[in-house]
Amino acid sequence: MAAVIYYGPVTLDGKAFFQGHYDPVKRWNGNLCPSFDRAEAEQVAEWMNYEGARGPKDLCTWDGDTFVYDNPDSSDDPERFEPDESGHYAIGAGSWYWGPPITDFEVYGPVTVDGLIVATGYYDPEAYRIFPSFDRKQAERIAEQATEHDPESTLFEWDGDVLVYTQLNYPDEEPERIRPDGYGRYIVGRNWDWERDD
Repeated sequence: MAAVIYYGPVTLDGKAFFQGHYDPVKRWNGNLCPSFDRAEAEQVAEWMNYEGARGPKDLCTWDGDTFVYDNPDSSDDPERFEPDESGHYAIGAGSWYWGPPITDFEVYGPVTVDGLIVATGYYDPEAYRIFPSFDRKQAERIAEQATEHDPESTLFEWDGDVLVYTQLNYPDEEPERIRPDGYGRYIVGRNWDWERDD
């Protein structure tokens, strides 16, 4: 029987969430073994280099089409992840602590951040904390609302199909480049306290 591949949020140590492809049965020490398209792999690299490393540090780099992870706490050679036949990268599959969402389905509905930002997105309704993703129109709506609410510290700009989020009160931090996933969705506000807007 062919494996059933899910597409949805996966978490790295409960600290960051990304959209990945995974077989819920295939595990390493109980952890998922997800793979990511190039755009989401770049998001993993950016998070690892800044948030994960409390950076900036070049833990994750690109060697052409190869994702390279150099663990500063290990004397081993850097891990190299090449794209498979689908162009997906199995980053940390079999070595990183990737976790599953609480359930393997999602709903489409209204979500909010403190009632100040309201949008309609896709999310897991049973997760202890939701990490919604949004289509382009909703991402534009979020960017507009966030900028209007806090123009002194928040700046959103579009660079083609990439949404660039700059925290103006942290000038030493690189802007977050939010790319659409394979379904054209954007995970805006990964570190915001999103809630269902019932």
